[in-house]
Amino acid sequence: MPLRLFLCLVFLAACDAAGPGMAGADRREVSVDGSQFTVHRKGTRVVSYRTSRELMPSREGVLMKAAMAIERATGCPVAAGSLTGDQGKQRARLDCAG
Repeated sequence: MPLRLFLCLVFLAACDAAGPGMAGADRREVSVDGSQFTVHRKGTRVVSYRTSRELMPSREGVLMKAAMAIERATGCPVAAGSLTGDQGKQRARLDCAG
């Protein structure tokens, strides 16, 4: 039984679903300098997930790539100071109408 629970948690941890607040959001997959991102957009709100495996990526490096991925996926710039997150999940607001 513990093995089944562990496997379920592993599969859930690998999920890139945007969550209830982003239900119905547009979804795009983008590659930036070898990193893969899934970008979910709803209006001016964006959630992105780094889905590629990388050995100990820096937070700053991933956030820079995430900003580029968000801009490529949406065609809009990221609003200044709005990008937050870590190496796995990032949130931002866009500086254009949704």
